[in-house]
Amino acid sequence: MADRQDDDDRPKRSWREIDQMRDGSAHRKEPKRAGGPSPRGERSQAYRSYKSQLNKLFDGGGALPDALKQQLEERGVAKDASKKKTLTDAIVTASTPKAVLAALEAYKAEYGFPENEEVMAKLLDLSDQSIVLEAVRTIGLLKTGGRLKRPNALKARLKTLELTNDEPEVREAAKALAALL
Repeated sequence: MADRQDDDDRPKRSWREIDQMRDGSAHRKEPKRAGGPSPRGERSQAYRSYKSQLNKLFDGGGALPDALKQQLEERGVAKDASKKKTLTDAIVTASTPKAVLAALEAYKAEYGFPENEEVMAKLLDLSDQSIVLEAVRTIGLLKTGGRLKRPNALKARLKTLELTNDEPEVREAAKALAALL
């Protein structure tokens, strides 16, 4: 009974105070974001669907809404993206080093040196040391920019390049980049 008397001596908390204490606990707080969606929104099915459609769109597999497609066509963006994809595919599907170099020159004439992971993998197999070195440096840029999707596949090619290439500058660059991946 003494315990009950001790409880009665304490000031009583209102339900409002009890709720505020619950809301203030660490396990109930959600991190606040400035200007972004709430974490609860990120977990919703609609948000996941939206993100997957966006990823498909940017990877080239999704369809644009008609209004957006019309605006892009008016500005020539769709045509340019299609041409860039065609030139990129030409490099990736080329079967001989001579064909790869020809496709690379066509791409470089329009857009400069490519920044595509599949293209980089293809360029690492060439015998032209300047192109191989530029490809290694571009892979490094993609890595620092967080745009590499499959770094392990490139890491294996860089290790091979490190062991088999005759150019010391290429070997050192490949070794340094493989350590980063």
